[in-house]
Amino acid sequence: MLTLPGGRVALDPGTFVEKLVPAASTTLDGIMSHTPTDRLPAHSPPNAQHNWEFCDTTGHRLRLLYGIPEPNSPTPDRT
Repeated sequence: MLTLPGGRVALDPGTFVEKLVPAASTTLDGIMSHTPTDRLPAHSPPNAQHNWEFCDTTGHRLRLLYGIPEPNSPTPDRT
């Protein structure tokens, strides 16, 4: 923490983040460990077709997300 002219205070962003992220992670971990998961309703998809893990479009969506071309698509001309 730095004291600026006029009595103002400034924080070094790097130091602030280095202290904030671990503290926030520890706090979130504590909150999550006290969450009563035994009272949460279980989720099971009605059938495998509605579960994203088994969905035939999952690969397509992931390729779009990561910018990977489809296996049978022409390679874009980069000239």
